[in-house]
Amino acid sequence: MPAPRRIIVEEQITRIGTFRRELVKCGKPTCGTCSKGPAHGPYWYVYWKQDGRTRSKYIGKKLTKAKRASFHKG
Repeated sequence: MPAPRRIIVEEQITRIGTFRRELVKCGKPTCGTCSKGPAHGPYWYVYWKQDGRTRSKYIGKKLTKAKRASFHKG
C-alpha cells in the first residue's frame, strides 16, 4: 500500500468547513524534502461539501482570524 500523500497535523471543524493543517508529499521521485522528512509544509487547507462533492481551497502557511473570516465557498 502506498504512503499517504497528505498527513493531517491539526484539524479545526467549524460551521464554514473543516480547516486542516497538512504535510504534503509532492510525488517527485527525486525530491530531497520528501525523501529526508515527512513532506512539505505544513500548509493550511479548508474543506467543505458542495453539490455532493468535497471541495478544498489552499490557504497558506498561516491561518489567521482574518483569513478564516474572509473565506467563502467557491
